[in-house]
Amino acid sequence: MLAASFAFSWMSVAGKWLADDYPVGEIVFFRSLFALLPLAIVIHRAGGFTTLKTHRLGGHLRRGSLGIVAMGGHFVALGMMPLAELTTINFTGPLFIVALSALVLREVVGTARWTAVIVGFLGVLIVARPGLDSGFVGLGAGIALVGSLAYAFAIITTRQLARTERDSTIVFYNLTSCTVAFGLTLPFAWVTPSWPDLLIFIGMGVAGGLGQYWMTRAYHIGPTALVAPFSYASLLWAVLNGIVVFADWPDVTTLVGAGVVVLSGVALLRAEQTKE
Repeated sequence: MLAASFAFSWMSVAGKWLADDYPVGEIVFFRSLFALLPLAIVIHRAGGFTTLKTHRLGGHLRRGSLGIVAMGGHFVALGMMPLAELTTINFTGPLFIVALSALVLREVVGTARWTAVIVGFLGVLIVARPGLDSGFVGLGAGIALVGSLAYAFAIITTRQLARTERDSTIVFYNLTSCTVAFGLTLPFAWVTPSWPDLLIFIGMGVAGGLGQYWMTRAYHIGPTALVAPFSYASLLWAVLNGIVVFADWPDVTTLVGAGVVVLSGVALLRAEQTKE
């Protein structure tokens, strides 16, 4: 999970670095396309492309559509706000998942978990500062929240697909959906990458693909309650990368809000462990 957090953080750094010079559709297209490179190795080791056969194409298309919104929202917001704030807002994903588990999957969610969810959203409000930090950054926060909600729906759909489908199959159809969807935007908004930027595009996609694989692998070989807290390392990476690469120093309000979100996430995991 630490390796996954590191990979995802550098994927975001690359996306933010490219955001000033390239259309969002092109950035997400290359991110999805080159993420298929490490996935191809995983598919080969799992038995080849015959493992991609599925009888649940509709479910994969639904998952892919949600992935398009989630990934698009993330990369649009990348160009509009600092990494630390965006990463904090992205942690609303697990909070949305708990709420949707109750509403969609009809899972029992106890008082402790609902309390953690509410506290977590309060932390996000501290970071987003609605009404106080309006304009470009405020719009970015709103877009990031929409992306996180789509991500939560995507995870719920993934849990439904996982009853019969391989992880590699689910990831393949998701990445393919994003590649095709954002590839359709290229004729309308295209900037030919320079060779150095092309290398950044490739690195961004490979980092995203490796992060996705390592995250999935982490949850396969370790208990959720043990593995999940290490995902918060991405917040530390976001702060450090924001300072070093973009000279974005988080203010006290952002740090306080981030702390509240992290504490709510840890409380959520403890509640999950004790089934409260």
